[in-house]
Formats: sequence, structure tokens, C-alpha cells
Amino acid sequence: MIIVAILFLILYSLFCIRSPKCGIICSLFLFLPIQGTIKYVFFSSGATIFALWKEVGILVLFLKAFKKNDSRTREIFCVFSILFFYSLFFLVLGKVEGLDVNERVKTIFFPCLLTIAVAKSNFTQKDIKQMILCVLVGSLIINISGLIDFFSNPLRMMFRQLVGATYKEAADGTIYYDRSSYAIMGLNRVCGLMYGGPNQMGVYNSVVSTICVMALLFFKSLLKSDLLKKFFFVCFFLSIFCLLTSFSRAGWLMFLITFLYVGLSKANYRPLIIKLALIGVVVFFVVFLAVPEVRTVVEGSLSGKEASSAARASMTISALDFLYNHPLGLGFGASAHGAAFAESSLINIGVDIGVAGLLILVFLLFVIYRRNKKMIRRNAFASACAGFTLAYTIVSFVSVNPFETPCIYFSWFLMGFGLATVDLQQPKNFVI
Repeated sequence: MIIVAILFLILYSLFCIRSPKCGIICSLFLFLPIQGTIKYVFFSSGATIFALWKEVGILVLFLKAFKKNDSRTREIFCVFSILFFYSLFFLVLGKVEGLDVNERVKTIFFPCLLTIAVAKSNFTQKDIKQMILCVLVGSLIINISGLIDFFSNPLRMMFRQLVGATYKEAADGTIYYDRSSYAIMGLNRVCGLMYGGPNQMGVYNSVVSTICVMALLFFKSLLKSDLLKKFFFVCFFLSIFCLLTSFSRAGWLMFLITFLYVGLSKANYRPLIIKLALIGVVVFFVVFLAVPEVRTVVEGSLSGKEASSAARASMTISALDFLYNHPLGLGFGASAHGAAFAESSLINIGVDIGVAGLLILVFLLFVIYRRNKKMIRRNAFASACAGFTLAYTIVSFVSVNPFETPCIYFSWFLMGFGLATVDLQQPKNFVI
């Protein structure tokens, strides 16, 4: 499998060099939702090598875009450079301590490279349509498995076995998983073949649903054909379904904050935003009243009876105390190896690279948000990108999932997309 993984990387690298813009981005949208499962099932002996395909693509994309002098990304690149060189010490420290530094490298360095590369890109109407289609196709593949997961107990168990989630069945029929996130208050959560589990399924579909609403608000002209419209709405509603039934509160919150921000920032978007919000509220209350399981989970979460909600606050406080007592950081991989783990992506990064590194990262996210906000006059859709950046930052303080695959790469793409040059003029001899 190691040889197969190496051959795959070589072929993908050649493809990246030949088609460095939409080819790479479309590949990310298509393969990232299922790549964790493919890696686990088929590349167990060469998983680390196989998993490099996305980093190879992002690096090629960045190097191709780097030569462009663009004032929109200059400030972002400067802050990222400070974070990069500052973090190198903690990379070396993690290596010296024998920690696994790979995941932290991926979460700190490559996502921002993707943001900068996308922000420097020029996208045509055809490019955006291709990217939307790839998002839809990629989501359809994983979300069909989520739909099957919801309605078929035997296939759900088969999916769990495929992604390595072991379980035991009690005498009363209750399923107990080795990973507690697969169930909530004794109820199964939808994740299908998403390797990371229900929480990753939820935050991923939060981003997909965000992209779908953005398409309705800002790129509706690209959905002209009846066949494409039907396909779009099938994928959209399937994504919303998987977002809800994953019971990922981080995903719910990220989606809600994004479009609350859009609705408040621009009056001319409010009618559609208000309509969608009202439909969402009605659907939620119908489901809340009709499905006892949903009512149980929501009430348990709000009351603090749900175990993960109850434990999250104490874990976060403990990690903050640890960070207060170790403000200089312990090196890449320290939080993952039990130094102090919190249900917070940003606090865990702080444990690894210290308070100063955490502040630089948060400032980087703030700079991206501010640049997107300034771009709203030029790109109307930048309002959604700014709102999403704000939502992503807030949720990253209370959840580990926004900085995990596949959500992290989709998210940092969106942050850069609001800064990109987008030409929606229909080119000659091009028919949608």
C-alpha cells in the first residue's frame, strides 16, 4: 500500500502542476469528505504518505499564486509569516520531545496557505460553477451514507466497523461505542462514512450548507438549468438533514452565526435570509415536537444533563488553568498527547505554541475577517465570507472540530474566497 500511495501522490502532483487552480480546489471538494475513510480502509500501511495529497496540492497552488503582487493579501501574509517563524521553534521542540507534530503542522501552516492562494486567484463564472458542482458531488457521496446510516441499523453498524469505531450492545439493546461522540444521550448520531465521526460530519455539512446558501444569494444565475436546480436542492436538503441529525452543536452554531451576520450586514439580503430563517425555525420546531429523540437531546444540552455539554466547561477551565501556568507552550503535539486537552481548537493550539502564538493566530483570523469586510463593496458574497470567518473563530474557542479534516480546508477556502477576483461576466461562446 505504501507503493500505491507513492504512485498516487506522483500522479496527483503532475495533475496539480498542470492544473493548479480549479483542478486542485475541485479535487479538495470532491475527495476530502471521504479521504479519511479511504486512508483508513485502503492505506493503513501508507496512510501518512497518502494523506499528503492535499498538502501537495495546496503547496503547488500557493507557489503558483505567490508571484502575484496583491495588496489584499499583504497584511495576511505578513501576520502568517510571523506565526510561521514563531512556530518553527515549537515544531523543533515537539520533535525533540518525541511528539507527533504532523497534525499541528497541517492545522497551523497549510490552511492559511490555501486562504492566501485562493485570495490571489481569479475566478470566472465557469470556475465557480465547477467548484459548486464539486462541492455538491462530494457532499452527495458522503451524505448518502449519512442518510443510510439514519434509516438502516445493520448498515450503520457496518459503516461503524469500516471506520474503526468498535461497540458493544447491552442486554437492553443500547449500543456503547468506544468513542463517545458516536452517540448522544444513548441515541445514535449520523456520520455515515465520515471517518472523524458525527462531529466532523456536522461541521463539514455546516460549511457545505453555507456554500449552498451563498450560491442561492449571490450566484443564482449559475443555477439556470432545471436539472442542475433539482440536483442542487437535493444536495442542499441532504446536507441540512445530515447537519441536523449529526447533533453537532458546533455545526449548528457556525451556520447560524454566519447568516445572522449576513442578514444584519446588508438590508437587500434580509428578505431571503428572513425567509430561510423562518423556514428553518418552523422545520426545527416541527422536528422538535414530532421526534422525541431530538427533544431529549436539545433539552439535555440546554439543561446541562447531556454528558459532553456538562464536561466541556470543566475541561476548558482546566485547560485554561494549564495554559495560564504554562504560557510559553510545550511544543507541537503536546495537547494531543495529554498535556491538557480541551474541547477548544484554539486553547489546544495555545498549549502547543503558547499564549503569544495563540494571540498571533487569533489576530490572523481577525485580519482575514477585516479584509473580507472591506471587500463587501467589491464582492457582495464577501459578507458571507466575513460572517463565516467570525463564526469559525467563535466556534473554534468551544469546539475542536473546526480545525479537523475536512472542515478546516473548506473553511479556510471560504475565508480566502471573499478576497478573490471574481468575474461573473459570461465569456464569449460559453453556454451554461
